[in-house]
Amino acid sequence: MGEDTVKGKGTGRGRYHHGDLRGALLDAAEALVRERGVDGWSLREASARVGVSPSAAYHHFSSRDALVGALSLRVLGQLGERMGRAADLPAEADPHRRLVAVGQAYVRAALEDPAVTRLAFGAGASPAGRGSGSSPWSPGSTPWPPTPTASSTPSSTSSRCPAT
Repeated sequence: MGEDTVKGKGTGRGRYHHGDLRGALLDAAEALVRERGVDGWSLREASARVGVSPSAAYHHFSSRDALVGALSLRVLGQLGERMGRAADLPAEADPHRRLVAVGQAYVRAALEDPAVTRLAFGAGASPAGRGSGSSPWSPGSTPWPPTPTASSTPSSTSSRCPAT
């Protein structure tokens, strides 16, 4: 019997006890984002993937948006560490070279994991949760990386500054 499983007394059934449910839910949510996109999953699905009831998940996250916010913070922390490692060049390195290395690390991360990057920059809050203050990011802000649309391409006249 694994360390995470505790036998229920007198019931004959196993009762699941998770050592790090919060972390496991974050891992499950991140995997679901990669598989289904930013909006294609629920807190209930993340709970099922970890093997606990949805009510157990509510002990750590009051809603899907709360889980999204925590995952966003974790992903941004990982991005910051990655960018920091990229900037960790010898002291005599050119500042321009450091800046380029940090920028490349940022863009590489976004290209390698676009769904998680979109979630981290605010696209993962449910439409009902947007504007409610439940997300740590500005509600309604443009997610990064942006999702291209036909209307996002500037026309030749709309992007010009007015003549002075």
